[in-house]
Amino acid sequence: PTPLPPPPDFVVVSCEHILLIMQHLSRCIQTSVTPLRLPHQWSPTRSYGTAVGTAITDSTWQSVVIDGSNDKPVIVDFTASWCGPCKVLGPLLEKTVKADGNVTLATYDIDESSEKSEEYAITAVPSVYAFSRGRKVAEFKGSIPEQQLQEFVMQVRNLHEGGEE
Repeated sequence: PTPLPPPPDFVVVSCEHILLIMQHLSRCIQTSVTPLRLPHQWSPTRSYGTAVGTAITDSTWQSVVIDGSNDKPVIVDFTASWCGPCKVLGPLLEKTVKADGNVTLATYDIDESSEKSEEYAITAVPSVYAFSRGRKVAEFKGSIPEQQLQEFVMQVRNLHEGGEE
């Protein structure tokens, strides 16, 4: 096998990746198998196209989320390019929001911007927050099934239409 290139000086790896690697190495030790070598092009910091909806940053937060949620609710998907569950949830969330048509979807990458993830105490991704009339009205953390996602979007839309907060 081709040896892997030397690692960069700094690599961001999720706890999920570390756990998977540790489990794999443990199995290798127990069975005397040579550990799996990752392809040299794989990188835990590389973006694999998980962003869906309108990509927002700290500088666009006010106009897209706060001001935008006065017209129709805004669902913010706090995500990261290295997050496995985010890659599953993102497309489902986009599909659900598009099918509804009365909700805006925004994606906030916690590695590219951090002010709002700190302000809202985002400690895990995916974290999904819904805003209506400038205020947070609902949230969930982690990946959820499509049926629950549809119910969440409907709840957010109904909260906005009913004027409840």
